[in-house]
Amino acid sequence: MLKKILSYGGLEAIAKGLNRSLFLILPLILPISIYGKVGIIAAAELLLPMLSMLGFDRVILRFYHEKENYSLFTSSIFCAITLAQLFLFVVFGVLVFFFDFNLIFGLDAFPDLFLLLIDVYLLNLIQIFLNIQRVEDNHKSYFSIRLVFQIVKFVFVIGFFLFFKDEISYLLGVLSASLIVILMNFKKITGKFNFKFSKTTLKFMILFCWPFVFHSIASNLLGTVDRFILETYVSLKEIGIYTFVYSIASSLSFAYQGVSVYLEPKIYSSPTVEQQENRLNYYLNFTIFSGSIAFICLFTASIWLIPLYFSEYETGMKMIPIIGLGHLLKPFYFYSNYRLMLNKKPFSIAKVSVLSAVINITLLFILIPIYGVYAAAIAVFISLFFLSFFILLLSNSFKITIEVKFIIGLTLLFSLLILMSDNLLYVIGAFGVASYSFIKLRKLNSLVSDAID
Repeated sequence: MLKKILSYGGLEAIAKGLNRSLFLILPLILPISIYGKVGIIAAAELLLPMLSMLGFDRVILRFYHEKENYSLFTSSIFCAITLAQLFLFVVFGVLVFFFDFNLIFGLDAFPDLFLLLIDVYLLNLIQIFLNIQRVEDNHKSYFSIRLVFQIVKFVFVIGFFLFFKDEISYLLGVLSASLIVILMNFKKITGKFNFKFSKTTLKFMILFCWPFVFHSIASNLLGTVDRFILETYVSLKEIGIYTFVYSIASSLSFAYQGVSVYLEPKIYSSPTVEQQENRLNYYLNFTIFSGSIAFICLFTASIWLIPLYFSEYETGMKMIPIIGLGHLLKPFYFYSNYRLMLNKKPFSIAKVSVLSAVINITLLFILIPIYGVYAAAIAVFISLFFLSFFILLLSNSFKITIEVKFIIGLTLLFSLLILMSDNLLYVIGAFGVASYSFIKLRKLNSLVSDAID
């Protein structure tokens, strides 16, 4: 099982790495102000799908193995997200033509936002189809689509930037990659989706997943809203610097992808409560272990490479460990998220996500006037702690379990490291966390391997 997780993790890391490397290469060919605009577009590209996806991506993962019980399961989802996207286009048209909104967050309505909405719909279709591949254990298809999309996106975005040298190049690159992937898999996609739907199925899914609309929006606000708020207070140059360091620090999430792709569907389909718990605990400790190793690698590489190749962005280096350590708490969030999904409690997930987003936005408005762009990194760390801690308490019915004690201990350690702000201590601290999780993994490995393999 460990070999499968590592192979999936490696392939997912390549796909994600191509996307992240794109944001590391663009500073070499773009002015910081244009790069700042690209950062805003990328943030919107994460946020807008949450309004039109309606949480149906999670419905696929949770209920697809029971789809025989629901008439027109996948087609109902396709109709729902298509109608939701049309609604977004109507709202966009009303804002532009009746209220003269031609510039939003520094982006032009045409062509920037118009192309962005098209990209979002295509990305939603691809994501739904990818989730179907995951639950059907078609991992070869899943990773081939992921890799093709990221490779084509990487090539086209760079090519368009070399030609146009403005933010529309990014939108055109995403559009091109999305269309190519959809055309390559057109028969498979149309085999899953059509314009038929079941009222009963749609009603059931909406009742289950409507909290995920708020959850998804709130969760993505944690990773995107800082750039929109920063746009009011600081220059596009500073937003560009923050976008760059955030891209580096949040890259440790690559370490979570392989085990998530492999284990999440298996957690939901576990035949016994004992197997569910074993798989959940294995997931938690594996992601903390791999995340800690990823933190050491990313942090060490940034110390050597940023001053050498990205000197204009060197002022943002101190934010990298703060953001990175915040993301190192997220395994507790995913662990708890999966547990609540098993118990069919999506509203609990939504409540915690919204609360954490409110905390994040409040901190940004309070701290940015005082600390400038540096405040965004502090807000990320604090908000991710609250997100992970509160959802962990909810998933354990507010009992003080070993996992609750674990996250409290990690947060105290990480807070101390941030206050001391010493490069060597960051590495030593992360190595200590990795060692602890590795010891727990060895105890769990045989239990989980026997249950799955």
